[in-house]
Amino acid sequence: MVADLCFSFSQAPITKNINIEIRGGEHVFLIGPNGCGKTSFFKILVNEFTPNSGEFHFGPGVKLGYYSQILSGLNSTKFIVNEIRDRIAIDVSDRSSKSISKYSI
Repeated sequence: MVADLCFSFSQAPITKNINIEIRGGEHVFLIGPNGCGKTSFFKILVNEFTPNSGEFHFGPGVKLGYYSQILSGLNSTKFIVNEIRDRIAIDVSDRSSKSISKYSI
């Protein structure tokens, strides 16, 4: 749940009065033009940024995963799924791994 979340780097707000409730089993896409605050919003949710106002919390059992869009430090000799799997503790099924691993970085 996110309630009345606001964030700014200076005087002009980047995000303003965000209100979202996502229930179990729902999937959400966050789409918008460059610079509209998508990454800042996610960085608030993973506690990299502190909102100016508002609140958010996750329900019991929710595990938030976030991988930065800045791919610095990745090993370019590995498939992306293997590199991410090595960096964070995720369980990727064989089926997903086979379909994802055909895309290398």
